[in-house]
Amino acid sequence: MSKDNYYKNRVEAEVTKRTYHSSKYSDWHREILSYAKGTVLDLGAGDGAFTVPMAQQGIRVVAGDLSRTRLQNLKTSTSELVELDATAIPFKQSIFDTVLFVEVLEHLPDRAAQQKLLAELGQVLRPDGVIVLTTPNRPVYRWMTFLWKWFGGQAPDPTHYSELSWPELEELCREKFDITYVRGKAGLIPIKAVQKYFSKRLHLCYDIMVVLKHKPKAV
Repeated sequence: MSKDNYYKNRVEAEVTKRTYHSSKYSDWHREILSYAKGTVLDLGAGDGAFTVPMAQQGIRVVAGDLSRTRLQNLKTSTSELVELDATAIPFKQSIFDTVLFVEVLEHLPDRAAQQKLLAELGQVLRPDGVIVLTTPNRPVYRWMTFLWKWFGGQAPDPTHYSELSWPELEELCREKFDITYVRGKAGLIPIKAVQKYFSKRLHLCYDIMVVLKHKPKAV
């Protein structure tokens, strides 16, 4: 079995076990969608937590995912579906105003693949476009999933190959982009005051969101 097929088969195997709807993103679902302008690439569209509401709002959205099963489930939402491997995205330069890259970075095989993809996203993003990226904060995520499993919850996702801590994520993003906004999420706690308190204490957060823009060109 080739390396590409190995990753694809593992993803397809998880489709029947896990669903990712808007409730997973709780308080920041609306915030993420607020960045969706112009032509949007929802890279790692999954079950359509973001593709579906964007399409319903009349936003042009291209949904890309490694899983053919998940894309087939989105056929009634948008006709622009692309089966792809995030390590080699098949788009022309400067065609997207917004890229949503939600809970996908950690599924790439290693840091080299993460660097390559962010470089490619920079190429397909228009000069004034934005990338909205979220990913688990490895130290806190590991503890929370351990406790969740201990209490009888779902085991950690086996397709997480390269989770990052906040310092690692920041370093990775700043190689190619400016970070214009960052906030964290304190697990699945649905209390706004608690979320607000932890949102800037990134080392204590379960998940981290960053908004990226192109670095200004040197004069």
